[in-house]
Parts: sequence; C-alpha cells; structure tokens
Amino acid sequence: MRNVTHAGELLSTAAAARRIGVSVATINRWADTGTLPPAAKAPGLRGARLFHVADVERVKSERAA
Repeated sequence: MRNVTHAGELLSTAAAARRIGVSVATINRWADTGTLPPAAKAPGLRGARLFHVADVERVKSERAA
C-alpha cells in the first residue's frame, strides 16, 4: 500500500463503488486482486479500505474504454 498524503484525496469503498457504478463487493474483489489497490486499510479483520481518487478514476476510465 502507498503512503497516505492527503486525506481529502481518499474515497471509502462505498464511495468508490458509487463513483465507478459497481457494487461494494466488486470493489472489494478488485482490491483483493490488485485491480484497484487500496491506499490505506484500517486495522483489524474488517478494517475499512480507502482508495486514492486517481486510482478510482483510472479504473473507471478503463471500464469505459
């Protein structure tokens, strides 16, 4: 995972799903496979994942192409 530099540039799993137009389960699957790498993860088994806006936009544009 990358270092988190600007908290304003991060999206939750649900926000990333809404932005791309997919389900939360799809975002989690993409995070697990490396398609959409999380920028940060909260501690614990169920810790929230956060994603850089730029990565979310990249995946969104790849899907549109």
